[in-house]
Amino acid sequence: MRIYGLDILRSIAILSVVLIHFAGVLDVAIPNIPYGYLIDGVELFFVLSGFLIGSILIKEYEKDSFNKESLAVFWKRRWFRTLPNYYLILILNIVFAYFGINNNDFSQFDWKFFLFLQNFDWHFGGFFWESWSLAVEEWFYLLIPLVLFLAHISLKRTKVKKQYVFLFVILFFLIFPPIYRYFSLAEVNLDRFWWDTKARKVVTFRLDTIVYGVLGAYIKYYYLNFWKKSRYSFLVLGCILYWYNGYFGIDVNSIYMKVFHFQYISLLVLFFIPFFDSIKTGKGIIYRSITHISKISYSMYLVHAALVVQVFTTHYKVETKTESIIGYLLIWTITLIVSSLLYKYYEKPLTNLRDKV
Repeated sequence: MRIYGLDILRSIAILSVVLIHFAGVLDVAIPNIPYGYLIDGVELFFVLSGFLIGSILIKEYEKDSFNKESLAVFWKRRWFRTLPNYYLILILNIVFAYFGINNNDFSQFDWKFFLFLQNFDWHFGGFFWESWSLAVEEWFYLLIPLVLFLAHISLKRTKVKKQYVFLFVILFFLIFPPIYRYFSLAEVNLDRFWWDTKARKVVTFRLDTIVYGVLGAYIKYYYLNFWKKSRYSFLVLGCILYWYNGYFGIDVNSIYMKVFHFQYISLLVLFFIPFFDSIKTGKGIIYRSITHISKISYSMYLVHAALVVQVFTTHYKVETKTESIIGYLLIWTITLIVSSLLYKYYEKPLTNLRDKV
């Protein structure tokens, strides 16, 4: 069952991402738009994904039948949801780059993209940039149930409650990635571009981000009354953290930006989830529009950059305000239409197959 409040957050996430990536086309008409005030859409996606995955995993783990087959079913359902779209768009990116249809650098493509290894422990660039976050998510989908299963097997004979085993797994992912970031990046000199590329977009540095959503799922499942009663308090805390985002500085060589900034944003997002999770449904055109944007958000994320705006900017140079506005409206229209068609005729049918295979 869809939860309208989470659809709202998912829509905010994708619209934030697309607004920033389309900004260059609009700059000629309306320069210096303060996009920096937008919440980071990718970080919002990460925490939302963790909340969804955590909810599924906890319910599965609490069953008496939790075993290797449970892991296989979990991975099958996740991969039917995410992989078909990814590989289709990856192949289209290869074709577009090879024939010069967009400005991706074909020389930067290699087999690692097929296994989500392009940014596993090192940076990449020049080809299918937006795939970095998908690699983070896929590796998290693979690792957290595996670590949970190993913890379950190791602690089964000790009769430790499942609730605490799951908490141990959450703490594992909360603690080790920032420690790894610190020892890997503390002495590395970065500018804004390389901070974004070498710190923000490397899988092994970012696995703690998604687990904040899992922590939210954990609190909701085991402490439901607290989750419900605290939603307004958490909403206020989230707003305060959002207001003070940047208080600790934006020097990319600071320990805060290299180690703790990602945790700050994830915690900020987590505080918003209980309130929005309580908004179960809506009505009217706004409800239908938000729900639709949420449904097509994954397709939008995949197609909007390399297959739309990069194709546009490769072949059309915007020089006047009129061209800027028309081009901006055009790329938005194309993105929404292509994403809707991709969702309806490809993503959704293949996702539905997961219960039949």
